[in-house]
Amino acid sequence: AKLHLASGMVSLSVMAVSVGAVWAVAQLARRQIGGITGDVLGTAQQMGEIGFLLALAAVIPAST
Repeated sequence: AKLHLASGMVSLSVMAVSVGAVWAVAQLARRQIGGITGDVLGTAQQMGEIGFLLALAAVIPAST
């Protein structure tokens, strides 16, 4: 069966990983420094993007 990257479950799963990474950064910042700063927002953006790309790479079949 072919994997369609636009399929609902794949898209939701990849987005959930990205949102989870951003949420984790926000929670850590609140606990460690008591809030969110511009640096934390930049870190959250980067972690969200990394999470998205890693999750996407995990669901794309390797071309052989």
